[in-house]
Amino acid sequence: FLIGSKISRPVKDLKNSALSIAAGQYGEIIRIKGPQELVDLANTLNTMRDCLKETLFRIKENALTQQKIQGEYECSLFLQQQILKTLS
Repeated sequence: FLIGSKISRPVKDLKNSALSIAAGQYGEIIRIKGPQELVDLANTLNTMRDCLKETLFRIKENALTQQKIQGEYECSLFLQQQILKTLS
């Protein structure tokens, strides 16, 4: 019983942590006490969480940059049209 709970509790914690990551909750570091294999798995999930967090940050940053570029492009077109109207 003791050995089973020593393994099953960390496995349940890892499962819940993986579900949290899947739900977009990237803030909490996973800390597991138990067999080395489970500690290694927790560290791997932490690495995955960090990579996902960084990737999402870059995607959002790129989207904002694209919006800015689009806005500047539309503004330049508007100014170009205004200049052409005054020249005609």
